[in-house]
Amino acid sequence: MNWLPGWTAPFNALLLLLLIPVIVMYFLKLKRTRQEIPSLLLWQQVIADQRVNAPFQRFKRNLLLWLQLLMLALLALAAAQPFIRGRDRLTKNLPILIDCSASMGAVDAQTKKTRLELAKDQVRPIIDNMLPDQRLMLIEVHQSAQTLTQLTDNKTELRQAIDRIEVVDVPSRLEDALALARGQSKLVEIPSIRLYSDGNVPTRPNPVTGELQAIVDFELPFQVDYFRVKTTGGNMGITSLNASRSTSSEWEIFVRVECTPEAAGNGQLRLSKLVDGKPVVIGEERVILNPGESQRVVFSVDSSTELQLKAELIPSDFDALAVDNTAWVDLPLARELQVFCPETLPAFRHALKGQAGIRLDPPDGKPSEMATYDLVITDSLADLAREATTYLTVGQIPKELDAKLTIKDGNATVVDWKRDAPIMQHVQVREVLMVDEPTLASGVTDATLEELGFETLCHGANGPLMLERRVGPRLYLHWMFKLDRTTLPYRLAFPILTTNLVNLAMRQSDLADVKAASTGLLPPVKLDRETEYRVTNPKGEHVSTRSDADGWITGVSARSVGPYELRAGGKLARELGVSLINPVETSLAGVEKLVTKEASVSATETKLDQDKPIWSSIASIALIVLLVEWWYFQKKPG
Repeated sequence: MNWLPGWTAPFNALLLLLLIPVIVMYFLKLKRTRQEIPSLLLWQQVIADQRVNAPFQRFKRNLLLWLQLLMLALLALAAAQPFIRGRDRLTKNLPILIDCSASMGAVDAQTKKTRLELAKDQVRPIIDNMLPDQRLMLIEVHQSAQTLTQLTDNKTELRQAIDRIEVVDVPSRLEDALALARGQSKLVEIPSIRLYSDGNVPTRPNPVTGELQAIVDFELPFQVDYFRVKTTGGNMGITSLNASRSTSSEWEIFVRVECTPEAAGNGQLRLSKLVDGKPVVIGEERVILNPGESQRVVFSVDSSTELQLKAELIPSDFDALAVDNTAWVDLPLARELQVFCPETLPAFRHALKGQAGIRLDPPDGKPSEMATYDLVITDSLADLAREATTYLTVGQIPKELDAKLTIKDGNATVVDWKRDAPIMQHVQVREVLMVDEPTLASGVTDATLEELGFETLCHGANGPLMLERRVGPRLYLHWMFKLDRTTLPYRLAFPILTTNLVNLAMRQSDLADVKAASTGLLPPVKLDRETEYRVTNPKGEHVSTRSDADGWITGVSARSVGPYELRAGGKLARELGVSLINPVETSLAGVEKLVTKEASVSATETKLDQDKPIWSSIASIALIVLLVEWWYFQKKPG
């Protein structure tokens, strides 16, 4: 701290010149009055009065004058707006980014404050000590970013904005917030910004040192000052909740509980099914973890009915984060996978008939019997109008690629394939021979296909052989070759591909594996077609949405952990739970460095030592002087 003061408006100190006319007025104020006296015995007293009324004698002994001069001097100094210089000078335009993701709700074991509250405690003095020529901009950071205020010097607006910031139960992502600040820098000069965060952001290891770092993948036109907020105390929470069909009549429920490296944890893990909204306990397990350990707990549940399950962790000791102690999962009724496959694809029909748990439509030599399916396999684009969640077209070009891709006669060869794609797992297709040769039009590249939403799963010499595209809850797979013009049906790869396709369709339909829904967006929900629904979140807030022509509701924001209700006309249509389910947020870990394309920024935990304006204190002293003057000279005598 530098105790040599600075001045925001030094020329206002010229108001001190007003002291001169005040003093002059006091010299001119003395007026003698003529008075008759009965005797000259008082003449000596008159001489004494004359000596006392000499100008400088009067000036010395006039307390009222001194008080007024002091008050005027203090007001002139306050008008010059002095401040005490700090080590850290704030820029005139300063965006402040405040992380409010799920881990910022972690409670400190000593102060009992959350990380977000501790961050606010550091930002409030910055607002209180703003100088008149400084402006701040507040941006909240979580899975996305939101501008709370534009650049402003209005302290009331800034205080109200920071009071409105609440923890959002989602992971943190810095890029959107930095992009907002970068956009502002195009309008005004911004030399630096401040980030207040616990550092619990997506990371990747340094290729040289192996140290975890947060990577910002674009150039920043300003300096980033990273202030890390840390707390004491450990945490344990549920980091995954999955269900898998073990038999036709039973689900296996897998719950994973993890503990932070700071402290050991123990508690009770309880699994309940919700009946009319009330939990009925169906299993309990004691969980004891050493620092940094995790444990998987398995429960068995009957699959003959639809179930909504709630897993709840009840810690025995201090637990920093509460939102990761509950998780929900919805289990559908066990049934067969409903597959449409026309008789024009006999190889597929033969492979499907050899698998259990599949209902194939249409039956041999009969018309179709079902209206909805889980999987549609077809060689006609017209069958894409059938209602399903997974589609596979064979030998057909999607309408979106009509002018960009053609199928020519030739000898197509497989160049490479995406081995980690679910449908391509354990598949070897390099030796497959094809007569159809998909060819991209001139100027069309894989990047062009990606812009249209297509991902290439298998590459040919001149174009894609297999494509994948997701549209909302639906998955579309496209094979750019006719099956009877390849050697694929005669290779081991074909039954493996078919099995992978069936498993993929079962996951799409939640018939084989079900995962707990994570915060961010509600999972796709299928209800009545083209119907208005009101969605109520755990905080009691409402939002309206409308189902599409197939009855799907997608894209509904879910930023809080807990149960969500969907109602139509006041009647409950569906209830589902959303969970945090994020090992990174549960770990409460944070990075020490942010790495941009230009440089790396190390975290600091030192509180800001900034300039502190003192004009208000000086003005307050002037007011006190005024009150003293009024009380002393205006009080009643005696």
